[in-house]
Amino acid sequence: DTIKNNTGQDINNHAFYDIAKIHPLGLDQLDNEILVRDPISTNEDALLCVGCIPVNSSVYILKGENKQVIHAAGIAAFDLKKRRHGHKNSATFFLFDCISRALFLGNKLNHEINLIRNTLPESAEVITALSIGEISLNRSSMIRFHNKSVVIGSVN
Repeated sequence: DTIKNNTGQDINNHAFYDIAKIHPLGLDQLDNEILVRDPISTNEDALLCVGCIPVNSSVYILKGENKQVIHAAGIAAFDLKKRRHGHKNSATFFLFDCISRALFLGNKLNHEINLIRNTLPESAEVITALSIGEISLNRSSMIRFHNKSVVIGSVN
């Protein structure tokens, strides 16, 4: 009922995927960040998600827009390029895109990848892969498992 009230759409087995890919869940974190969880199926009155949702979590229903998601990936690429200023330009860059992000973006995934490639140095080699969730450190150096994210890194 909560999802129907917030999205105007009724989740049933047929429409679940179409709604879930656009409306992931957001978990409020102590560092004021939102951690995304992708619902992948329903089990009676419960949602099954990729990654855990701790008991007593504050959970939000999120809504993604292709344009904003692609723009955020461009910002991540620009930030990495800026941090690498002064390093040799022949680095190899790794781009990991969450499969749920790719499914959400559909044919716009190429726009995201091209934006990232065009933001990085022209001579850079970019290796791309789809993944099922991504792992990173938060600001407090705690390991976090992410959904619907893009991770960009480099090695010399």
